[in-house]
Amino acid sequence: VLLDSEEVNDTHPAVNVDNLGGACLAMEHLLQMGHRRIGYIGATDRRLTNLKRLAGYTQSLERAHIAIDPAWVVNPEAEDDIQRGRIGLEHCLQAGVSAIFCYNDQIAISVLNCCYRKGISVPQQLSVVGFDDVRPASYVNPPLTTVRQPLQEMGKTAMEMVLDLIDKKPVQNKMLDCKLVARESVA
Repeated sequence: VLLDSEEVNDTHPAVNVDNLGGACLAMEHLLQMGHRRIGYIGATDRRLTNLKRLAGYTQSLERAHIAIDPAWVVNPEAEDDIQRGRIGLEHCLQAGVSAIFCYNDQIAISVLNCCYRKGISVPQQLSVVGFDDVRPASYVNPPLTTVRQPLQEMGKTAMEMVLDLIDKKPVQNKMLDCKLVARESVA
């Protein structure tokens, strides 16, 4: 049983997260808060997941009738998410965005740290949203608004599928919903 796998594989059952829907939750929150120039910092090392989250970003702006400026989107070639955050922030600042939706929390936390060093006040001058809801997301300053993946439910569902497979019962792929966790990094 695959968990949130990047592989497109019809031979193994899988439990996945609705990455597109989760990205839409993040974007709808930013749009409800009045943001119209929203950047996206992606991750090239998780291509399929990145494409789904970018699709949620794009669809949300299109539904809000906001023309997407290609300068708002960056998928930095970098060794790690900390570098992606630094590179992506510079790119987004040059594009004049008021908010950034990051592929994951590590990129978002890097953005928060870079903003602190640059004297950019979050969320007063720039709003930031992540994805995953890793434990440090609630401890950074300001606490990070993010999209929570249902990790316990994923594990439980996968285990139930494994047990069904052992018992030779049929199993179907599962897609689990995400939840927006609104904290203090968005104004």
